[in-house]
Amino acid sequence: MNSKDMNLEWISDFLEKLPEQEKTRKNLIEIAGYPKWENVNSNILAFYFDETEEHGFQRLFLDSLIEVYNDKNKGNEPIKIPLEATETEFVVEREVTTDSGKRIDIVIQDDSETDSEWAIIIENKIYAGLYNDLGDYWGRVSAKKKYGIVLSVSDTNIDHNQLPNDAHYTCILHKELVEQVQNNLHQYFIDADDRHLMFLKDYISNIQNHYENKQNTQVMNDKLKILREKYKEIQTLHKTENEALRYVSKIVFSIMDNIGYPPYTRKDTSMGKHFHINAENENYSEVVKNNLEIAKMLRFWINLDTLRYTDEFEGVFELWSTKHTAYGSELKKALRKKNIFTPEVVEGSSGSDQSGYQHIYYIKFKIEDLDELDFNSALTNSFNKHFLAHKNDFMNQAILELKNIVESKPKS
Repeated sequence: MNSKDMNLEWISDFLEKLPEQEKTRKNLIEIAGYPKWENVNSNILAFYFDETEEHGFQRLFLDSLIEVYNDKNKGNEPIKIPLEATETEFVVEREVTTDSGKRIDIVIQDDSETDSEWAIIIENKIYAGLYNDLGDYWGRVSAKKKYGIVLSVSDTNIDHNQLPNDAHYTCILHKELVEQVQNNLHQYFIDADDRHLMFLKDYISNIQNHYENKQNTQVMNDKLKILREKYKEIQTLHKTENEALRYVSKIVFSIMDNIGYPPYTRKDTSMGKHFHINAENENYSEVVKNNLEIAKMLRFWINLDTLRYTDEFEGVFELWSTKHTAYGSELKKALRKKNIFTPEVVEGSSGSDQSGYQHIYYIKFKIEDLDELDFNSALTNSFNKHFLAHKNDFMNQAILELKNIVESKPKS
């Protein structure tokens, strides 16, 4: 394809349309693998609702729940919860069993010796649908005043036509509850247990992530839509990228063949490639010819992806295999004493004396004259200038210093 035939004006518009995806912070509940488990969430809520528990938050969660409930029922005084009426000792129960064997997630009710004055019935949902028999739950709890709540991640439609006449449930979002908890937290902060403040922060983070994940799902749906719109253009671009990688690989393979370091494999779709010495090559320097076994301990790695997308060369000259890398630190120290490094060829920092590789030189330079010369000539000239034919004689000096180190070691 001729470059003039490729219209790339769509790319800027395409990138502008792609929505950004926010990264959510991990929390302990998510790391443990329980972010969507309703039982886990209910256990935590029951713990926080209980003012006698060790967290020290007292009525923070209960009062916050009631405030959200009452705000949602403005103008409907008969079903609002009078805060002063609930300022009595109360108990929090999990999985209260009905006569039909069903289980209510959480029941909070005043701890009277006789009939309870008030009770709050909570059905807790994360992502599951509301299939529960709320009427059965209502009939199971005995109290003079009862208040039903469905806690859910998303708005849930409650069919009151299927409930007893005196029953009423209000849907409250988990995020609405934790937002109110955050608003009220300052009142309980001093008396709260420091460790549980940290746990609470993790719990709130987990709730918030449910909503951020939903937003990110929508973001990905939007991205998919835009990708489909530009499918043909993207496929053409991918094809061109692959052609460019094969072209770059072919040129680099040729350059490295000429110096006796052919690619370990001839696969031309790898984004990075190792190059090992070839004993049959006749173009080696005298140093390499006379020290072939030492030279075989070293190899090149070249980043082909960098050559595809930038005007820079990036690679390393390294020891490989643990029987060779053991000499790495001494070799770099010897080269350091020779003051051999340059801004383009610096001392390698990756790998170690115990690992399977150790970088001796890290090589990075700008490829010059790309506008005047073809890519092959420009890369060859710059590689010669900054490494292969440089006056510091990088390859030969590394081989000679490595030879001295190896020969200085006692024979086993």
